[in-house]
Amino acid sequence: MLEIILEEYGFGNASGNSWRPKVYTRVCLELLKKSKQQVHPANVKARIKILKANYFSARKVISQTGFGWDPDA
Repeated sequence: MLEIILEEYGFGNASGNSWRPKVYTRVCLELLKKSKQQVHPANVKARIKILKANYFSARKVISQTGFGWDPDA
């Protein structure tokens, strides 16, 4: 799902703080192809909202003084 969203971002299909409706449709179609499960665009939209919230939470923690990331750990 993230790969598709990143592709769509590269195509310029993000409008402001949101995505164009065809992005949700494409994600649904790709998930149907790969997993044989039908997903509604509202489900994709909800999942993106959760991913966005998690991203901002992680970004806030990482930006704190004293927090470091050790890629070898």
